[in-house]
Amino acid sequence: MTKSSIRNEVLAARDGLNPMIKDMLSNTIMDNIIQLNIFENSKMVFLYSSIRNEVDTVELIEYCLRCGKKVALPCSYVSQGVPKMDFYYINSRTDLVPGYMGILEPDRRKTSVKKATDMPDSIIIPGVAFDYKMNRVGYGAGFYDNYLHENGYDNYSMKPYLIGLCYDFQTGYDINPDPNDVRMNLIVTENGVYYGERIF
Repeated sequence: MTKSSIRNEVLAARDGLNPMIKDMLSNTIMDNIIQLNIFENSKMVFLYSSIRNEVDTVELIEYCLRCGKKVALPCSYVSQGVPKMDFYYINSRTDLVPGYMGILEPDRRKTSVKKATDMPDSIIIPGVAFDYKMNRVGYGAGFYDNYLHENGYDNYSMKPYLIGLCYDFQTGYDINPDPNDVRMNLIVTENGVYYGERIF
């Protein structure tokens, strides 16, 4: 299957998730991720605001803030036709406002919202589909892959733990990666954790 076919198939299934099922699966996935030593030991975590029936990250953001972790979320934009992202620290979810495509992002007008310039310990990354080699299919724009490459977090360099978050039916696809695609280190679903190879 092409990436486009995979994307269409998975999004149709995900968009059709019953809200109660989605909440139940999201809670189980959150339980699985917070039990990871990698995540527990992460003092700085980059997260995302969930959309379109993605695994709900509201409780995970709240949990990280309660635990005293430094939490940053992305502000997305397009510069000269190139999809870009910058991460900003938040102190609470009240620091979030609708941004690119209506996705909640840090309110950069607030003086308390600072740009994240240090390397995080972990980056929690959404995806439409994953394979067991840790390849990822996103929405197709390239925001995350561009950000990861621009910051030196590619497949062959020192980087944070890249943790893909999804429902289990989004895994197991045969993905033909593009040269710009960055693999995850692990994928967390309601059924547990799939581990990839950490090269360094």
